[in-house]
Formats: sequence, structure tokens, C-alpha cells
Amino acid sequence: MAQVRPDLRHQMTPSLLTLLYQEQRKGAPEIARYLGCANGTVRYYLRKYGIACRPRGWHAPRTGTLQSPETKQKISQALCGRPSHRKGKRGIYAQATLEKMRVASISRGCIPPHRRGHEHWNWQGGIHRPNERQQQQVECKRWRLSVYQRDAYTCQGCGQVGRTLNAHHIKPWSTFPECRFVLDNGVTLCVECHRLVHQRQTKR
Repeated sequence: MAQVRPDLRHQMTPSLLTLLYQEQRKGAPEIARYLGCANGTVRYYLRKYGIACRPRGWHAPRTGTLQSPETKQKISQALCGRPSHRKGKRGIYAQATLEKMRVASISRGCIPPHRRGHEHWNWQGGIHRPNERQQQQVECKRWRLSVYQRDAYTCQGCGQVGRTLNAHHIKPWSTFPECRFVLDNGVTLCVECHRLVHQRQTKR
């Protein structure tokens, strides 16, 4: 507990602390300098008298306060036309910084050079783009909607109604292209049931 001088006990009244701390918005260090005591002494009496202390830190003076319309207008005019500090940046680092980090990692032998297209180890002949384009076609969207309507927007695995649903192909999309848009080849599943179905298919 903070050591309190006897002469301060008569100065640290609830009315004085309320005036300085709440009405004049002075901080504990400023009040301590004004009264000639320590910060801990001021906070001790604030707690003793039940006066809510503001959080410490550089942002504390404005915490919980409302801006007046005039102040909001001044801030808006000051920021008007100023470019965003995030302009040209991607994620945490700027694009130029990411490129420098990548080159430095390659030079140290930490990671192999990034390869794209046919130079990548997992290249499969460029089959992803055609499949992605076909899945975005109107015909695929109509097929998916027809499956949902037939099953009354209900998961056929657990009975969940609505929320996030998937139209699952009973015969896989990749191996049965002729059955991709056949209504009887689709079934409505929720996300969890859809994941479990594909897990079972993978284990076979």
C-alpha cells in the first residue's frame, strides 16, 4: 500500500479528486505533481473513495469520451485527401518487402524458388482452370439449385434444414463427366456430412 503523508490526508478529499480527475480530466501523475505526492497515492485514494480509474496508457485520456460534432468535422477535414497508409500494401508487408524476403530466403537456401505452371512438381496438365470455369457456369448453378429444391433444403445425412448446404455428386465430378448435371446424381448434404462422405471415399 502506498505510504501517505499525514498532511495529504486532509487534502485528498472526494470532492477535490472528483474535480481534478473526472471534471478537469487530469491524470494521476498530473494530480500527484500538483499535490506533491506519488502516483500510487492518488490511485489509492481514487479506489478508496470509489472513483472509477481510467485505464493507463497513451490512449487513456480519450477512452470513453464522445467527440463533439465540431471536433468530428475538424478530423474529417484533416484526413480528407490524405492517402491511406495501407495503399499498395498486401497483408502485413508491402509487395516489394515480400519480394525482398523471398529473394533473401532463396539465397540462404531456406526455400526452393517458387515454381508455377508446368515447372511445379504437382503440375497435372492445367486441368484446374477448365473445371473451375465449368463449375461457375449457369448450368451447374441451376443443377445445384434443383438438388436443393428436390431435397427441400434439408441435409440427407443428418436432417439439418437450411444454413450452409452442399450439393454432393454421388458419382464423382472428375471421373463421370457425363453425369455432372444429372439431377439423380446429386444429393443435399451439410458441410460436416459432405466432409465425412469424402473422407470415406478417400479411405477406400
